[in-house]
Amino acid sequence: MTEPFMLELLPARGLDQSMLLPVLVGLMVVLLCTETLGWVFAGAVVPGYLASVLIIQPVTGGIVIFESLVTLAVSAALAKGLSRTDAWTRFFGRERFFLILVISLIVRMHDHAWFAPWAIGEIDALFGTQYETQQEFYSVGLVLVPLTANMLWKPALHRGLAQLAVQVGITYALVSLVLLPYTNLSLSSVELTYENAAINFVGHAKAHIILLTAALLAAQFNLTYGWDFNGILVPALLAMLWLTPLKLVATLGEAVVVLYLVKGFLRLPVIRHLDFEGPRKIVLVFTLAFLWKVALGFSLAPWFPNLKISDTYGFGYLLSSLLAVKMLSVKSVRAVMLPSLFASAGGFVIGSLIGYLLDVVRPQLPPDEDLTQPQSTRLASNPLGVMTLARMDYAARPEDPEPMSATTRGWMQNFWTTAAMLQREGGGQVSGVRLPMGARGLPSDIDSLRSAGSILGLQVVSLGRYPMGLADDSRGARPADTPQAESEVDARPRREWLAIVADDSGRRRGLVTGLLIPGAQGPVLVVPMPWSEAPVAEAAAVACRRVDCRAVLVAGRERHAVGTPLNPRPLELAMQAFDADVVVLRADVDAPQRGFVGQLVADLEGSEALAEPPGPALKDSGRASARIHQLRGYFDLVALWPDYEIDWEPHATVVRMPAGDSDFVLLRSTQARFEAFVIEGAPEFEPALAVAPPRRLEPDHLVELLIEIDEDREPAGTAGKGYRAPSGAELLVLEQLVVEPLMRWADDLTPGRPLPGGVRVRAAELDYELLELGDCRQPGPGCLVMLRERSRPSTSGWGTLVVRRDPRAKSHVVEVPHPHRERETWRVGAEMWQLLDGRALLIAGADGLPLNPKAASEGGERDSDEVGGLPPNPDPVRTGNLETPFHAIHQGIDRTAPEQFEFVQLRGLGSFRPITRDVILGMGLPVDGLQEQQDCWGLLRDDLRLLVAIWDSCQVANGSEDLYFLSGAGVPQLEYSRELGNGDGRVVWLSAGLRERYAARRTSSVDRSAVMRGLRQAHFAVPSRHEIGAMLEPLWSRDDSPSPNGSERIQVGRPGYDQAVAWAIGFAETGNLHLLRSLSALRDEAVDVRVSAALGLDFGHPILIIDYVGLELGKRAVVTLDHSFGGKASLSFAEFGSDPSARLRTVALARPQLLVVEDIEVQQQPTLTPTTEPEPPP
Repeated sequence: MTEPFMLELLPARGLDQSMLLPVLVGLMVVLLCTETLGWVFAGAVVPGYLASVLIIQPVTGGIVIFESLVTLAVSAALAKGLSRTDAWTRFFGRERFFLILVISLIVRMHDHAWFAPWAIGEIDALFGTQYETQQEFYSVGLVLVPLTANMLWKPALHRGLAQLAVQVGITYALVSLVLLPYTNLSLSSVELTYENAAINFVGHAKAHIILLTAALLAAQFNLTYGWDFNGILVPALLAMLWLTPLKLVATLGEAVVVLYLVKGFLRLPVIRHLDFEGPRKIVLVFTLAFLWKVALGFSLAPWFPNLKISDTYGFGYLLSSLLAVKMLSVKSVRAVMLPSLFASAGGFVIGSLIGYLLDVVRPQLPPDEDLTQPQSTRLASNPLGVMTLARMDYAARPEDPEPMSATTRGWMQNFWTTAAMLQREGGGQVSGVRLPMGARGLPSDIDSLRSAGSILGLQVVSLGRYPMGLADDSRGARPADTPQAESEVDARPRREWLAIVADDSGRRRGLVTGLLIPGAQGPVLVVPMPWSEAPVAEAAAVACRRVDCRAVLVAGRERHAVGTPLNPRPLELAMQAFDADVVVLRADVDAPQRGFVGQLVADLEGSEALAEPPGPALKDSGRASARIHQLRGYFDLVALWPDYEIDWEPHATVVRMPAGDSDFVLLRSTQARFEAFVIEGAPEFEPALAVAPPRRLEPDHLVELLIEIDEDREPAGTAGKGYRAPSGAELLVLEQLVVEPLMRWADDLTPGRPLPGGVRVRAAELDYELLELGDCRQPGPGCLVMLRERSRPSTSGWGTLVVRRDPRAKSHVVEVPHPHRERETWRVGAEMWQLLDGRALLIAGADGLPLNPKAASEGGERDSDEVGGLPPNPDPVRTGNLETPFHAIHQGIDRTAPEQFEFVQLRGLGSFRPITRDVILGMGLPVDGLQEQQDCWGLLRDDLRLLVAIWDSCQVANGSEDLYFLSGAGVPQLEYSRELGNGDGRVVWLSAGLRERYAARRTSSVDRSAVMRGLRQAHFAVPSRHEIGAMLEPLWSRDDSPSPNGSERIQVGRPGYDQAVAWAIGFAETGNLHLLRSLSALRDEAVDVRVSAALGLDFGHPILIIDYVGLELGKRAVVTLDHSFGGKASLSFAEFGSDPSARLRTVALARPQLLVVEDIEVQQQPTLTPTTEPEPPP
């Protein structure tokens, strides 16, 4: 078979990818029409330009024609309208062309900015087409649009359009049917000459100003001094070349060379007798200029094989020819060159000055954001969190992204090209040798990557160093108490991980989020559907570590249609930058995974019998089977997914395969298997997930843990300084991926079901941890789960959530929005929730800005404004402040509630308020009239009413001046539950005096340390004990053993017991150590009264426990050693009922100083039978 004929007409790397030859053909066609038909010789360059654009991009050619018609209509209307008003004379000549030039620029800007994308989108939506435009070809419109409009102005519009159609049609036919098939001319990768000047006419406003200024200056010089430039566009285009002096020299030199070539040609025999005036002269000059470029290209190519021949050509297609024609007419080089250079230089200087002044007076842009600290500070601190951020970013901003302009596309190509170069040159640790690294452990050229991403809003964040490759499973998880030296050292190479985060402050542009590992040698992992096929993005991070991947690229916008070479997706631009193997990860969402034969049989039978359930039937290791589609090449994925099968069934990748010969593989599995894969690999990124808790925690430790959280504070006056406002994606992760699954698990009482591993992983991504209090595999009274901060002070954290997994749990929810600024409300809430057997307890973290003005200003500079223009403030009950972690957790609790529930927010009344009642009850809205005490408590449900009725007087918040703001109106949680949720919210305000009873630390002169020291001086041991537990311990019979001094103990009876209680209360009130010594002496001498001390774990105060032991019945008193407590509570042991602990907690909630339990049955102390050890053998 013979190859098609191909004429090597043009030199490579120059004219073969240029429009010069089509423009020459168009010029010949225009000359032919002028000579034979008498048509006007105007816009001679238009047919060749326009025909080439129509061949390459028909839509862009149509846009050029449309812009020309609009420019003609607007210019004609202005010219005729202004002349009729006598404001200006009728435009003609240079003034008319300058008007057309100005109008064409304005029309072109608006068309490219909004009209053309909108119109093409409407056409695609109406007719189902997929038209696209290539931004580089818009630059043709800079010259083509005004020239075409000027060409159509001279004849009538219908005649002009007919002439243009004929000339363009003939040129189009010659180029497409003759030159392209049979010569080496190629327009597929054509580079426009004006683009070679490195001028971006679309995005560079100063270039427009220089062009117009030089054109106007040339027109004025022609009118004033008679300088003729062969058109005002010649100095205007020369003015652009002052930005590239070498191209200016090449253009002027080419004009001089062409001039002398034409002079020599016209002196040839026979030629010198021919007529080359008028249009013929222009065509002759341009033809010889074209032949000169062809000869130059063929002569330089052998000597300079790497030279781009087009760099040696002059600027434009007709610029050097027009200069040569004018110099030929006036017979002087100087008479043309000097005025042209002077006008162009003047236009360049004046235009640059105007651009500078406009740049000075324009509104200043906001300061650049810190590109190392994205808004999602918690998720963007570890690889799994970055992938979850990419997944949830779509849900946080579901609107369609802004259309990507060609300028943005160019910036994006530059960024990912820089990232790919960084990957190839970046540092890492390979074979124990570390490559050179720059500051902060990053590659030395990381700044160039950040600079390339800053214009796009892409932030480059260092995530730290992680081991690459498969771990040795034999090592297992290191226990918490095992020193690092005793554990096996991980010898795997570690590499620096970088995160590419498209955190663009509320705007959604669909940019790629990714992970970049400089120095890695593996493939590039691509996730095109991160939201609908979750958790594929998180699985890609785990897989990346196993296969030493170079990058993980996650789409910012999900699309089922692939991009095109001219309009690629942002994800495809990033893929193309990496010259590496590509693995696309996708999940089977709608149908369960099955092989080709299984799917075929299922389709034939119309049955789901062969479907594998995607649910819990998974291996613990998560290494379930997957399907691999080798779309190009072969890539071994054993390290990535050990158990897989090759499937030749076609599946959509939804991304275009990059050019080149690198392998391209599609991996598919089920969402449940991807989730198991993530849970298995998460400890490699979050080692705390693999560490067992140091000790078993029980529900009784709840208050102790809450005390630890409350005491972990920032310095006084700076509470809230370290608070970082969460991003929208982080709030969604907290609500939808942590709180909601946790609440559903707690409500599901299926025995043996452990806490979901995915919840632990997502909590760890947010720097949270889950603590189990009791045995939570078997739902019962001994199971609480606490979600708490892992490394942040409580005053700058996001809050604490405690849930109960118990069949007896009630639907009550207790919330404490101001645990720090309203003292002891958290302790009241914790005790109330325990007594209620509530479903959830929510205690806020940061609850306001720092009181210190300097700390408040430093904290406010970090965060952006919140919803509604509010300044950054973590206060969760501030009106309109919806984007807080507290509100997100509340929404998760409400959305998962199986039925309507009551929730209570505990608040603290300020002492400055003129309110005499101890409790104010807010109903969410002001209540008319004043409610009596019994009516106030009656507004609560039975369980809660019986609990809080032990407090003092109560009043409902009405519309009065003092109580209106205490009603709860405008509180985000109450508003949400009332309008959208299932919760019935109440706000319970407690007075300062009432809350002081719950204070764990004393504020008087007799503080806790003094009390503890006095107890020890009186020879009392002070162990830590739970007050409620101490009250419920058995009352053992009398001890007849001698006193410590050897004397016989005496019986003091009830009077001695009453005296001991009086001494204990007296010490609590006065701190008199003599009273303690008297108690110590009574303890040593009495046989029927016992006295012991302890530090209470439930309420945080030192206590004295006094037992009276009768013959059959006795009594026990617990005295809290705090003078701020007051009152006495007494109850009989027979009143305890089935739940003594709940009964005691209810009484203790009133914080009496003396709590007495009477009628306790005295029990005989168990005797220990001594064991006889066997005699040793002889």
